[in-house]
Amino acid sequence: MQTSSSRSVHLSEWQKNYFTITSGICTGRKADAYRAQILRIQYAWANCEISQVCATKLFKKYAEKYSAIIDSDNVESGLNNYAENILTLAGSQQTDSDKWQSGLSINNVFKMSSVQKMMQAGKKF
Repeated sequence: MQTSSSRSVHLSEWQKNYFTITSGICTGRKADAYRAQILRIQYAWANCEISQVCATKLFKKYAEKYSAIIDSDNVESGLNNYAENILTLAGSQQTDSDKWQSGLSINNVFKMSSVQKMMQAGKKF
């Protein structure tokens, strides 16, 4: 009895995700739905509800669709996970500068509550 109820819950989730994917809702929600589908496939495979061959085909299908949304630089159909500014910084070697200074100094570090707790714990021993 538990198996049929758990399958009906999964079917319900599949239906919700299918509606989200096909309804043309925002791309962020579509990406979330694809990610949820991938997790459900993993769950079904781990519980021997689907075969390895079936899981492989479904993983490929949904991973390709998910990555198409995440990696797309089209504003209307993708999320552009790789922003141009980040790629520019990664491509250039100019991010290492002698003028760069950290906001942390020895005095600032000792003022942090976690560091003070560690120092007090060390004094107890």
